Amino acid sequence: MLALAISFDQTTRGQIIETNDGTELVVKDWPQDSETQLIAFSSRGNPADVVYPAEVAEDIARLLRLTKQHGLISERKPGWFKRLEHYASDL
Repeated sequence: MLALAISFDQTTRGQIIETNDGTELVVKDWPQDSETQLIAFSSRGNPADVVYPAEVAEDIARLLRLTKQHGLISERKPGWFKRLEHYASDL
């Protein structure tokens, strides 16, 4: 899952964060000069990882290119595909 999170405490295991829906997790690679970050985590819980939006957009762009190259999408693009194209439009 992806969520926005803020840091509110630190332990020996890492930074304790809270997501926008109130979930508390531990992150090891939280940037020191940051208040809010995008994180990736499993619904099973800890640990979470900091994810940078540019990396997500690059991953989406790669997936879209592969999908188009291998003809996995029809001429009529579904809404989710159009949204992903928009997210990665400058890459």
